[in-house]
Amino acid sequence: MVIKRVEDRPSNIIVGSARTCYNPSLIEPSQVEMWDKKDKLMMDLFKSGHYTTFMHSYISLTIEGISRALLWYILHNHTNYNSDQVSQRYTRTYDNFYYPPSLDRVFLKNHYKEILEKYDKLVEIIGGDKRAYEDARYILPHSMKANLYHTVNIITLLRYIALSNSLDYFNDEYRNFTENIENILIDEDVIFKDIISLVKKNKPSMKYIDLDKIERIKEGNVELLNVEQPLYYDTIENYIEPLKTSSVIRDVYGLSGFTVRMKISLAGDAQNQRHRTSYSVRPNLQKYVKTNSDYYIPSSIQKNEKALSIYRDVIERSINLVQQNSDNSDYLYLLPNAYQIEIVERSDYNNFIHKAQLRQCLNAQEEILKLHYEIVGKLEQYMNIDIFGPICVNRKKYGKHPFCTEGPRFCGIKMWDEKNYKSYYNS
Repeated sequence: MVIKRVEDRPSNIIVGSARTCYNPSLIEPSQVEMWDKKDKLMMDLFKSGHYTTFMHSYISLTIEGISRALLWYILHNHTNYNSDQVSQRYTRTYDNFYYPPSLDRVFLKNHYKEILEKYDKLVEIIGGDKRAYEDARYILPHSMKANLYHTVNIITLLRYIALSNSLDYFNDEYRNFTENIENILIDEDVIFKDIISLVKKNKPSMKYIDLDKIERIKEGNVELLNVEQPLYYDTIENYIEPLKTSSVIRDVYGLSGFTVRMKISLAGDAQNQRHRTSYSVRPNLQKYVKTNSDYYIPSSIQKNEKALSIYRDVIERSINLVQQNSDNSDYLYLLPNAYQIEIVERSDYNNFIHKAQLRQCLNAQEEILKLHYEIVGKLEQYMNIDIFGPICVNRKKYGKHPFCTEGPRFCGIKMWDEKNYKSYYNS
């Protein structure tokens, strides 16, 4: 066996991998560099949809100054990416906003200035610690900028470009994004210029969930739909190590799952999206905001009368502003992180075991922790929910030390010693 790392131009890797499929010997990328039919074969592969050959080349991007609204709408709203971005949870937020071109810049500057002042005031009132930053961030608008690493394959970048004329909102910012992507691809390999010309002839239709056609939430923030029983219960020792070999060792839990309708804030949904293997569909935000005004309130703010007054005032005025101007999609940038939408999500149990373990850890965001505890609680009427416990509880069950895998980020509460960890969440 001979294994080598491949580092070469994308076109060489694409064509080399394609020719390897029908050749008794492996075709190295260097062997096709000067091949006179290389560009023709690459174009034929693209036109005919043989895209596995394009997926061997990944590009890691650094992106500075993209709005969280656009990350939520497109870049983190699919499965084929990996990102690491600046957190709003434990980091103080400064004046770093996107200015939609159709809105008056002076108005926006004053609007953002007032929100930052109220953000600082909330942080001070509810304790001034890292938890205070996490909870105060809910009043910040979706136009807050982010910096991140974003890694995708070539086909995903081309699909990003294909969407450039299809978005229902955030169009100006997205076109700026895709123009940058085009330049990066052409710099990588000039043949992408012709491929991009073909890609831009596409005009995909944006799709959203029609919530009126789906069973409504009767109580709380969750309604379970289409719940399937596991075919049988197996052990979950492959799920409780940080490496999660359960993602490459297939078991019975991947063969069944459930669908859930849930109410979640924009901030919470941004975190929820990072579980890319849970398939979620969202409503058209511009239509949804016309008739929905709900928002999330963190417990630290709910318990503090002064903080709650400031919080409600800022958020309700922000939502009203967007609703009064809902025909202009650029106002959607001004929706606060706390604004709640309803999404519909499908998970198989292989992926949900992992998700439930992480999101029921006390280091998780309070909102997403409570939401997943509610989901697990409602699943109890259908099945044995022991497999969905926090990771520390399951590690104790299997005798794996340390029970908590967070190291210096240990929450300080020995949940695995609780006779019934659910009693802690209910307190």
